[in-house]
Amino acid sequence: MKRIRILHLVSTLDIGGVQKQIVEVVKRLEGESFANYVGSFSSGRVEEFLRKANIPVMLFRRDFRFDPFLPLRIAAYLKKEKIDILHTYLFTANTWGRLGGIIARTPVLVASERNAIPWKNFFHILLDSVLSFPTSRIIACSYAVKDLNQKKGFIKGEKIKVIYNGIDTEKFIPGDKKKMRQKLNLPQQAFIVGSVGRLHWCKGFSYLLRAVSLLQNAYPNLYLMIVGEGEEHNNLEKLATRLNLRKRIIFTGEVEETLPFIQSWDVGVFPSLYEGFGISIAEAMACGIPVIASRTGGIPEVIGAAGIIVERKHPRQLAKAIEQVINSPSLRATLGKEGRERIKNHFSLSRTVNEWANLYLALYQKRIRQGNPR
Repeated sequence: MKRIRILHLVSTLDIGGVQKQIVEVVKRLEGESFANYVGSFSSGRVEEFLRKANIPVMLFRRDFRFDPFLPLRIAAYLKKEKIDILHTYLFTANTWGRLGGIIARTPVLVASERNAIPWKNFFHILLDSVLSFPTSRIIACSYAVKDLNQKKGFIKGEKIKVIYNGIDTEKFIPGDKKKMRQKLNLPQQAFIVGSVGRLHWCKGFSYLLRAVSLLQNAYPNLYLMIVGEGEEHNNLEKLATRLNLRKRIIFTGEVEETLPFIQSWDVGVFPSLYEGFGISIAEAMACGIPVIASRTGGIPEVIGAAGIIVERKHPRQLAKAIEQVINSPSLRATLGKEGRERIKNHFSLSRTVNEWANLYLALYQKRIRQGNPR
């Protein structure tokens, strides 16, 4: 059988959970069965990672927010490269990409929903619903995301399939806590509360700062490390100053590799207000780091009983959970061990890649049986 040509279309190639997952899956799909391409409307650091892996990258010009010629540009590329499957991610790419796929008569259209924020208005929901008809399958990264899209839209449940994100458990492993502490001039005896994510309001970092501020007097060796960058950085810096946390907090900014930072933690805390899945949570668990996270979106599906769940927007509950972990080395060890086993058993990258490969093959073969529209 010929190689199936797949274009993965995402709105931006800045580093994020969706982009990281695309890179990891696409690299492993490339081979005898699949030829992968990645498209976007704006460049970012992920473009470099893709090119290093010899994955072709196409940047589509978008002149206006509502650029009527964008679907035509996408359609022209789909025809030129003879793309068999168009896989789009998140609302912007889902919309413009599927319009381009319809114009090009691309055999298989797949859309991904990764967001658990209920932000869509009636127009967005209507557009999603209309575009679902020519779409072969809509993929949700958790059952929470699937349920949200079913309730908010007019999309049949059987059209939405859940494929969890996957973690490379051979890369994300327990490691040396000392190296990064030395690099950041942190005391070796420090107890480090860590978190990773884009500095955006939906990640709830302000609640984490408030939780740590409640504990700083009782635990003089307590430090907070936040890995990532974003529009809330200045506001979080100001909040840290108001809470007298400046000497206890490290903002690393954007980093190319999060692994050594995660490995240096004693506990990972993720106070998200909304979260479709929580890739950083799963990565921390794979590293044997005990985790505390909010009860929202797909997080409970990821953590199960192998972590501590607290309510959203609740600094005192967060502080209580952190204190519980500080005071119990045995609890830290148990959660760390159980967390890693859970990720290996249920959320491995190899499992995710196999699910994507099987889906692509099944959808393409079904379309061929029905008759190729080209």
